[in-house]
Amino acid sequence: MKCLRNILIIFTSLLVFVLTGCANTDLGLPENNETIVPEFPYKGEVYYVDKSNPDASDENGDGSIYSPWKTISCGLQNIKSGEALIVLGNNSRDPVVYEERIESSTIHPLVPTGTQDQHTIIRAYPRRSVKMEGFFIRDASYVRIEGFQITNDLTEWDGCGIQIRSQYNEIVDNYIEGIGGQPGIKTYTDCKIIDNHVYKCQYGITVKDNCLIENNRLERMVRHIDGQDSDYIRMQGDNVIIRNNIAFGTLYEETADLGAHFDFIQQFNYEDGPGAPVTNAVIENNQVYDYFGQGIIFNDIVGVSDNVIIRNNIFAGGASTVLLIKGVSNVKIYNNLFYNSNYGIRVNNGSSVSVANNIFMNLLLESLLKQDGTIYQNEGNAYYNCARDDNNCDEPGLLDPVSNDFHLRSDSDFIDVGIDLPGIVDTDIEGNSRPVGEKWDIGPYEYDG
Repeated sequence: MKCLRNILIIFTSLLVFVLTGCANTDLGLPENNETIVPEFPYKGEVYYVDKSNPDASDENGDGSIYSPWKTISCGLQNIKSGEALIVLGNNSRDPVVYEERIESSTIHPLVPTGTQDQHTIIRAYPRRSVKMEGFFIRDASYVRIEGFQITNDLTEWDGCGIQIRSQYNEIVDNYIEGIGGQPGIKTYTDCKIIDNHVYKCQYGITVKDNCLIENNRLERMVRHIDGQDSDYIRMQGDNVIIRNNIAFGTLYEETADLGAHFDFIQQFNYEDGPGAPVTNAVIENNQVYDYFGQGIIFNDIVGVSDNVIIRNNIFAGGASTVLLIKGVSNVKIYNNLFYNSNYGIRVNNGSSVSVANNIFMNLLLESLLKQDGTIYQNEGNAYYNCARDDNNCDEPGLLDPVSNDFHLRSDSDFIDVGIDLPGIVDTDIEGNSRPVGEKWDIGPYEYDG
């Protein structure tokens, strides 16, 4: 019995050790509450802010992991160009709150400009475990902001979650919530906005020239301020790429019912100038749900836009026109899905468009309406339950459109019946190569068996 009891004690001790070790591993916690020493693949020096550390001090800290600074602003005052400032949070579900809003300008410089070879890094670690009030950075380029939770109750022009008025910056993997009257993210030129989650803001993302908006989650925009509009994305300028984003969850009573003209993408002017046309833009592989204005609207108020590619997108649940093209030349609209809306595409103000391999489904008005413009190509398109089209197919052959699953079934009539678009549409919305069969499939998905 004594031997059995010893075996049970040993077994119990091992079990506690294994479970404790597993819990620490799952949460990323160090054993015995040791200080976390993360490693970051940066070329420059790495410094730390950790308000939860009892040894943290803005007066006496040296920015090391063992003697960190206490505030983000102090850390930024002490780092140099191309260095990394890591703001430590914790491994619980409740973020560490830093009651700070970082503002930096030429007159009051706080954030150091990085270089082409090495950005200045401002990163929360672990990701999204630090909550603060946002960043407003002017005249600091090559800066990367990563991994923060951001919210504030500001409503003026500078009240964005993250606003950077300079070039070559990166905004990555942040969670931004409840920004009223301004976008969650607003940048100027040559910037990358990747893997962010913007939730319940007045606007999602606003950009100018040479920007990439990729893999972002834009959820439930809200009209916070009376008399203002609300959109998922606003853009203008040259060479903007909007790719692989999902926009969803917006409620009618929180936007359109309050007077907001709510769109997925709207060409829009900035407050500091007359704006610019949209040129050389690519809008691809996006999933767009729950919008109550247009899916995309381009206009010619500030000049004729030119050379826009719209491919492999899903537009579902609109309340007006999916694509309103006004004064834009050379628009290529390929392999999209237009589902549950009024109009599909309206061509106005002398626009010229090519339309091929698209699915138009459950539209109350015209799928393709030319009011003033030229349609150079109208081939390989399919129609189902469109009220004003005479060539509707009998059955769309999609897996489960009611649940927003628009993959093609194996018996779909849309397989291998599109026109060939080599060099223009070589992949589908999921990155699969086109074509799999003899010809291109119709719609955003290529059937691969």
